[in-house]
Amino acid sequence: MTRPAWALLAAAVALAGCAMKSVLPQVADQPAIEVKQPEDTKPIQFRKIVVKLKRGQDIGSVQVGPFCLKADDFLWGAGREAMDGAELTGIFQDELTAANYRVVGDPDALFDDSSAWAAEYLVAGLVTSMQANVCYPFSGKNDFVRNRAEVFMDVEWQVYGRLDQKVVHQMKSQGSGIIKKARPEGANEAFLLAFAQASRNMLADQGFHDLVTGARPAVATSAPATGVSLKSPALSASPMAGHAEEVRAEVVTVLAGGGHGSGFFIDTAGHVLTNYHVVGTAERVTLRLSGGQELVAAVLARDSRRDVALLQVEQLSTKGLPLRLDAPKVGDEVFAVGAPLNVELSGTMSKGIVSALRAMDGLAFIQSDVSILGGSSGGPLLDANGNVIGIAVSGMNESGSSTSVNFFIPIGDALGALGISVESGTL
Repeated sequence: MTRPAWALLAAAVALAGCAMKSVLPQVADQPAIEVKQPEDTKPIQFRKIVVKLKRGQDIGSVQVGPFCLKADDFLWGAGREAMDGAELTGIFQDELTAANYRVVGDPDALFDDSSAWAAEYLVAGLVTSMQANVCYPFSGKNDFVRNRAEVFMDVEWQVYGRLDQKVVHQMKSQGSGIIKKARPEGANEAFLLAFAQASRNMLADQGFHDLVTGARPAVATSAPATGVSLKSPALSASPMAGHAEEVRAEVVTVLAGGGHGSGFFIDTAGHVLTNYHVVGTAERVTLRLSGGQELVAAVLARDSRRDVALLQVEQLSTKGLPLRLDAPKVGDEVFAVGAPLNVELSGTMSKGIVSALRAMDGLAFIQSDVSILGGSSGGPLLDANGNVIGIAVSGMNESGSSTSVNFFIPIGDALGALGISVESGTL
């Protein structure tokens, strides 16, 4: 939208300042439940606030003159309005950061905000009721710009768990704000003060505190150092047609950052390879297995330049796909498995050939005509026997349509970028 919706608190009364006398409820600050260190909390991101008022609803009064006498009803002109601007985001972040919560997201980001990927909980508010009085003390001089204002709001908050993929907590709070000295943005500032207090008072909710500071699932958190060795299954010598279902069972859908990608198990210890751009800066992500079960995985290591990441789910029995480290030949038959476009299409297998071996920007790639689309990223490229030779990373598009020119990271390069060596044939 071209201007903040709360600007209507001032603009809508242009038809119609002694000190502004508060007649609306004044909300007391509720003590936030103590959080000792930001590291004790899971990352949170503010998404938006929605004002749930009917268009034309009477929410207060328009006042004029030095004694702030009522001149008209104050009618809400925006209807149901969603607000997600940088100013609101900054206020929310400031309030929660001051209480030692870990808040992510850059209000000033003009393009993709990589820090927002780390958010495990998204918070949004619904303003269910609001009252506002706006006074124009200098209306006698035809000044309907400078104003005093007071705002009161009731907010219902919802907390969405990215790992759970649903709303996991709800709470309520109130806020009020008053601007006693007339100024051009008085009504806007009163609204923002009320929102800030409602955000602060949200932190008195025990359920929210316990959710965000609660114990994490038992997943590994240490990053592998150079020289870490993983045990990979022995290379397969059987044609794919004989064990395609076993291969598909080792491929997972990775749910992170509000989107999805693909990945695959590489050993019995629950290690998964995928792309960096699938997990971003997230510390934990959700894996959907081929049977529909969903588990939380820790992001152990990542390399943004090579666009690879290593995940792990502990206490899970997996077989893993065998990893073939030598380079394929142009013309070799290959298969790709992933979740193109939609998570419901997970386990999609497509067939093609190795079209070329490329070097771009100093990095090696396998080019293939095997079909991949958005959501396939991070899935395996397999040889004719079901051994992994690469990881899906990107495809070329022309006029918005996919082509048969797709690129894969050689599996040896992926492991090298993560500092991992493989003992093949040990399982």
